[in-house]
Amino acid sequence: MPLALLSQSQGDTLQNESEEAINPVYITGSGIATKSNKSAYQIKVISAKTIAQMGAQNVGEVLQNQSGILINQDPVLGTGVNLQGLSGQSVKILVNGVPMVGRMNGNIDLGQITAGQIERIEIIEGPMSVIYGSDAIGGVINIITKNSNAKPYQKITGYADAVNNHNIDYAAQLKSHFSGFNTLKLTRPAIFINAGRQFFGGIDFDTSNRQFDWKPKTKYYANATTQWKNGLNTNHTLRIAGYHEQLLDRSNAESNLISVIGYNKRFYTLRGEISLNSSITTKQGKHIQWLNSYNDFHRLNKMVRRDLVTGQESPANIASQDTTRNRGFNSRAIITQTKNKHFHWLYGYDAAAETLQSQRTGSPKSITDIALFFQPEIFIGPKISIRPSIRAMYNNRFATYDIEKGKLKTGPIIPGIQTKIAITQNLALRASFAQGFRAPTLKELYFLFVDINHNVRGNSMLKSELANNYIGSIDYTHSTKLMDLRIVGKGFYNHVNNQIQLSLVDANTNLFQYINIGEMNSKGLGAEITTFYGKSQNKSIAPRWNTQAGFDFIFANSKLNDTSKWVGFSTIQSKLNAGYSWPKQGITTQLFLRHSGKTLNFLNNGDTYSTKSYSLLDMSVTKRFASTQSQKGKINTPISLQVGCKNILGVRQIAGQLQNATIHSNAGNLNISAGRSIFCSINITLL
Repeated sequence: MPLALLSQSQGDTLQNESEEAINPVYITGSGIATKSNKSAYQIKVISAKTIAQMGAQNVGEVLQNQSGILINQDPVLGTGVNLQGLSGQSVKILVNGVPMVGRMNGNIDLGQITAGQIERIEIIEGPMSVIYGSDAIGGVINIITKNSNAKPYQKITGYADAVNNHNIDYAAQLKSHFSGFNTLKLTRPAIFINAGRQFFGGIDFDTSNRQFDWKPKTKYYANATTQWKNGLNTNHTLRIAGYHEQLLDRSNAESNLISVIGYNKRFYTLRGEISLNSSITTKQGKHIQWLNSYNDFHRLNKMVRRDLVTGQESPANIASQDTTRNRGFNSRAIITQTKNKHFHWLYGYDAAAETLQSQRTGSPKSITDIALFFQPEIFIGPKISIRPSIRAMYNNRFATYDIEKGKLKTGPIIPGIQTKIAITQNLALRASFAQGFRAPTLKELYFLFVDINHNVRGNSMLKSELANNYIGSIDYTHSTKLMDLRIVGKGFYNHVNNQIQLSLVDANTNLFQYINIGEMNSKGLGAEITTFYGKSQNKSIAPRWNTQAGFDFIFANSKLNDTSKWVGFSTIQSKLNAGYSWPKQGITTQLFLRHSGKTLNFLNNGDTYSTKSYSLLDMSVTKRFASTQSQKGKINTPISLQVGCKNILGVRQIAGQLQNATIHSNAGNLNISAGRSIFCSINITLL
């Protein structure tokens, strides 16, 4: 590719980045690609380009740079997320619309979703229970992976940093040569392949003991996506993915007169997914999105007793071993149809079955949820759209039959309504009310873990959580020959009844049990400003400056019952992302600043603790080396090099002022980062 042509391509890419940031395309909750300015939802989209500029290696690192999204780190259980003051089981994590299974302590470990396969991340805050059912009270995070529709290429990416991360990633876009598709009158499918290894050697802030503050782990992953078409109206996408992780947790040494003993606990995590997504457009104008998937999660814990003098290992107490198997089947169809300029229809079904097998839940348990949903969109003139919605569901764990009335009680009817008012072409108001619903999980119902250090029990009498959510936002966009601008302001209020928490219910026996607390409220305000500056009149020169600044204030509180005191947490979060590009030189530099104010949190037992404020600052520089074309037409290999520094301010841990004991009492040091880290990443693309 000639240098001039390459510069033009880079300019177009950055120009598209401006358009995607100001008016991104999304599919979550709609079934079809939709521009965000046409939507009744207020949605946030993080592009693959932004993820690459961060040097992020997984979804947890990506979301760490977003305001209004709180990330919590657990040395063993991984990275969890909080939206609108709600965390854990209240946030639905999807991959291409497929719900992930295998939550530990209520959270999906976002560190297990690698960044190399991601096309974009779509985030909708607030209940999405009408479309996505249980676990969507706080919001939905949908990770869209790369698809098999680009030109053929192969790409190798190497990454290393100063905190013991050494990663290698391979991605390829291939074309199938199997002629059988011609016989079936199908287009030959493209195939996208992604595989790699991520190695983290662990970080120990106190070298006087064997324990690591950040546990060593090794990840292997592979996924393949193929897409084929039957004419212009039918498209099928098949995805197969696998993941394996090994994490090592070492205890402190124990000395006696004859030996020095330590315990090594290894956690093995395996994930598998197969999904088939079919997109069909009928002659009557209906668009059908039909998704079927199977997810398998397997976590195995093994502990060995190690003689630190001789190096010999022997099996530890059998009670310290555990295995968990979680499987999920999901089938969903979303049907959209444009009746006329005044009415659009969206309706469908959602069927999910989940099984859990663990030594700590007894015999295998299962739960089935089947639902129908309906969401029309009504247009009142050219400026007002109203989208009422409703979901009716059946859950086999909570279905009861009233003998006296002769009726089957299946579950609540979940309503919602979204409204968008386009005051002008550039200014829009959005308001919504939605009811959230979350059924207790199998673990919350049946968990049992009792030993010398633990007394944790499930509760088969748990009720479902019900939430009412109100959201309002104002969205302003402005575009000139030199600049694109978007300003978003928002506010929300959540009220949750029967929220499920793990709480201390008997101090004499140190019994922790999942219970329904009385009430929970969360509310907040936020704003975000996005700018791109530096376009030319003909837009051949891409935006040079880009900035994104935002803040969020979140407050949440709860009480166990009518006689209990309200306890809660509050926090102010802010961010500033800024970048500058030299398109002709192929150089981009980015800065990511995230500030978390002093945070008041509440514990599972109702007490509170506070954490100090801190800031995270990252910076990166990316250089794309121009491709050249020989006289024979052969294109040389394009290369991009990225160098930078993560956590420039060197924040590693912050102290939490704990008042009382929890299940795992500690000094209250919360992990934030493994430390300041210079990193380097090289990307080689074979065309």
